[in-house]
Amino acid sequence: MVLSTLKKLSGFVRHPRWRWTLAQATAWPPIHRAQSGGFHLVLPSTGGGNIGDTALLESSLEHTPRPLVVMVRAVDDYPGLGESDGGISVVPLPGLVYGGFFAFFCDCRRYLRLLDRACSFTVIGADVMDGAYNWKASVNRSHAAVAAAKRGVASRVLGFSWNRRPNPHARDALARAGDAGVELYARDPQSFARLQNDGVTGVCLAADTVFLLSGSEPVQDETLVGGIAAADRLVLVNASAMLHRSDTDYERTCHLLRDILDRGFTVLLTPHVSRPTGDDIATCQRLADRVSHPRLIVIRQLLKPTQIRFLAEQAEFVFTGRMHLAILALVSGTPVIAVDSQDKVTGLGEMFGAGCVVVQADASLQTTVLEAIADFDGRADELADLVCARLDDVRERARLNFSGFTDG
Repeated sequence: MVLSTLKKLSGFVRHPRWRWTLAQATAWPPIHRAQSGGFHLVLPSTGGGNIGDTALLESSLEHTPRPLVVMVRAVDDYPGLGESDGGISVVPLPGLVYGGFFAFFCDCRRYLRLLDRACSFTVIGADVMDGAYNWKASVNRSHAAVAAAKRGVASRVLGFSWNRRPNPHARDALARAGDAGVELYARDPQSFARLQNDGVTGVCLAADTVFLLSGSEPVQDETLVGGIAAADRLVLVNASAMLHRSDTDYERTCHLLRDILDRGFTVLLTPHVSRPTGDDIATCQRLADRVSHPRLIVIRQLLKPTQIRFLAEQAEFVFTGRMHLAILALVSGTPVIAVDSQDKVTGLGEMFGAGCVVVQADASLQTTVLEAIADFDGRADELADLVCARLDDVRERARLNFSGFTDG
């Protein structure tokens, strides 16, 4: 009897929903004030060695009024954030999304006090809302949005994807957010349809916020500059560590690289994520060691999103296993072959048609990629025109994420 009671109590304490209930019940009452006063509060995606997360935050900050407070897990997740903009403050809350009970409890109370001075709250939704990576973190993000809405703070989740089989806890938490009045912005038609099928309310069809990222910045590395200048035809290839788990995976990509090189292209191996759990830099270098070709150039560090955009502008097409590299290419008007390994890219392909070919990470991958490369070869201008023809509409959808913002 005692053991059973302890197990139930342990489950209660561990579940994010009850943690939020307890933290809010024991917090100070909210300050009643006009919603037009205060700062805009932003909860970004994980950051820390991910160009996509950086691009998402930069595009969001570009379209969110000042003053602005960004809640991060660690101050070095986004190096330099706020240093050149006096209207941005950074607040580390390491326990809010990923912490254990006591760390969460302390940072949740700090978050609730921040809400008392906020005029809006924004979650950068990306691909972290459906529980595919970490369902507790997804639930925490949804409940943070609910807490804001219940305190009278305008609350939204920016352009996010939705799995066809979301974690049930994450699905229920997002449904509660929609019911509480949180504005939910799906970033592609398939995610929008899936959310509707799951009974989530308050959803608007938008697009990924990175489609609004402005600026293009040349790279300074002399080797890259020289290699690009000497290239008659350039292709960016991302070797995602997620897709290279075995020697067979490496051999398959080596075969694809040799096919691209045999067609006369210069290949720029481009890392997008560098973390202990998945390092594209190491993957790119390992592929370069195996293929060893004078027209194969390796980028050995993570670049800025604007630098990736600059490189994509020089390329005839991009082949990538990372979604936000695909988006940075499409923003540049460059056609894409994208590998869908987590059921989140097919909606992007639907938005761009023949300009964005999506292939599945299954046994047919090598064959379908070779077919796509053959189809793209010699059609650079035609496919670029198809991409550009869709961009204005997609950008208009992306702007919906920021509709209704007012200065604090």
